[in-house]
Amino acid sequence: MVDQVDPDLVVFEAAACVAGHPWAYLGDAGAADRQRTLLAVAAAARALGRPVVLWRNAEPSPGLPGLGWDAVVPGTGPLTPADLDDILGRFA
Repeated sequence: MVDQVDPDLVVFEAAACVAGHPWAYLGDAGAADRQRTLLAVAAAARALGRPVVLWRNAEPSPGLPGLGWDAVVPGTGPLTPADLDDILGRFA
């Protein structure tokens, strides 16, 4: 999908990776399918020269920060347009 929409960047929210959420347990060995999907999305983004960022708005599993992000940005809640502008500014 990344190559079809040409995003400015790709952001994963740590809050989406906790139990009960769509990317639950991403970064744990038991979620290898999710990790493969994340790595495929990251590869597609990087092929377009787009950064891949972890928005750390929740305590991630121990392995999540080590999945090869271009940046890990601390957050306190849901991602906002202002947050996106700030993140994009880091890569300008």
